[in-house]
Amino acid sequence: MDKHVKNDGIVKLSIDGVQPRVGAPAGWVIIDGNPEATAWPSYASEGAARTSGVWQSTPGTYRVRYEKWEFCHVLEGSCVITPDNGAAVELQAGDVFVVEPGFEGTWQIIETMKKHYVFVLVA
Repeated sequence: MDKHVKNDGIVKLSIDGVQPRVGAPAGWVIIDGNPEATAWPSYASEGAARTSGVWQSTPGTYRVRYEKWEFCHVLEGSCVITPDNGAAVELQAGDVFVVEPGFEGTWQIIETMKKHYVFVLVA
């Protein structure tokens, strides 16, 4: 994560040279298929209360529970996010969305998906 350029409070991010992390995010359980997930974390604030990077997954379904707030911008592919006892939300390249802490449900990756993400730990 030392590849970013910081200048007067502005941090320009890049995944060039970032060591990828392979595997499902912590707390995500594969419930269908054999999705392969990779993350390129490019920024972490002091204490890691805020993190960002790029994440990608091949098709499959994960069971998830969020403890953090997440902002996402879908760069490629598509998915369907379904909250427990809620309506499914279809997302594709170009879509921008937020997942609130406490969300529980599924992420079904339909077409290999790549997104920018920002996680914020909510006190």
